[in-house]
Amino acid sequence: METAMMTTGTEMKEEEIRIIVPQPGMKWGFFTIDVSRDEMSVAQFMNRLEVFKFNDPIQRNCVWPIIKKSLLIVSILEEVSIGEIKTEIVRHNKKKFRNVLDGKQRLTTIRDYIRGRFALVNAFVRCFDADGNQVKIDISGMSFDDLPQHFQERIMALILDIKSYDDLDEKMKAELFQRWNNGEILKPSQLRKSKMSYELLFGIASLKELEVFNAGFSESAVNNDTHSDMLLKALSVLKTDNNTGLDNNTLNRFLDEKSFTAENIEELKELGHYLNETYKLLEEKAVKKSFGASKTVTLLYVARKAKEENRSYEEFANWIESFFVKDYKKSGYATTSGTAKLDSVKRRNSIGMEHYTTYFSKLVA
Repeated sequence: METAMMTTGTEMKEEEIRIIVPQPGMKWGFFTIDVSRDEMSVAQFMNRLEVFKFNDPIQRNCVWPIIKKSLLIVSILEEVSIGEIKTEIVRHNKKKFRNVLDGKQRLTTIRDYIRGRFALVNAFVRCFDADGNQVKIDISGMSFDDLPQHFQERIMALILDIKSYDDLDEKMKAELFQRWNNGEILKPSQLRKSKMSYELLFGIASLKELEVFNAGFSESAVNNDTHSDMLLKALSVLKTDNNTGLDNNTLNRFLDEKSFTAENIEELKELGHYLNETYKLLEEKAVKKSFGASKTVTLLYVARKAKEENRSYEEFANWIESFFVKDYKKSGYATTSGTAKLDSVKRRNSIGMEHYTTYFSKLVA
């Protein structure tokens, strides 16, 4: 018996699996994963958007640039294959959904283009004129509705090649993802999404669309879903009233124990929208200084108090500027450790809350 190392995500787990050398006449059963193949036109896909989910844990959070989106549309118009779409069949409240495992950017690009959410750039489609000569049709700057009718029809008639997997466990899903992506593993924050309930997963996904939760993060951090982890950390702080560490083990334990209720998630969403409206009122200097992995967690924690006291967006924005721009260094927040340990987390958030209380008490006085 030998021990083989099975790799899933960032963890190494030992499993005892016999390793054998094939011999003449030896019989064995091949390992297979159940998969079905579907064909669906883009027109059918657009009519069934509600069953497609794009927030599966293995999906990255990157967004294609316009030039790459435009190339996909040109490829469709020139009938160049855009490859397979891979989905997992999941059931929720007796309804069947398709979690997109591979092909999110292709499907969302097609969806968004048809909905008129972007126009093409540097886009030329090869065609033939009446004499049989090859020409290029310039469709740069055109949205879907601007395209010639037969171009629109070609896009809607495209047949999507969809492979659907059923009943994959998270370990197998992660392994498949690594194989599809040349062995690239998932980050801890991406793996953590596999532990989330649908309510939490979709709640955080909706918040990530708000401007405020991208502020303070690099493009790489957004692609690695760091801002998703930040929202989970804020939820943990709110859940415990600032009495928790925010290390990987603690966050995973919250998820494993299904600690977050629907009320917790709804509160996070309400505070997120409150903070986003406040964010819109801030000057560029304040925005640069006031948001990020730890700072935004503090802001959401203090926002709970602000909402309880019916502070307007303007009032809360003024306090943010006072704390993170004017009093940042002398408040002591700048010298707090950025670690996820309990004492560090409590101290950071307490400094923010204490400054908030003092700030508004002085205004009353």
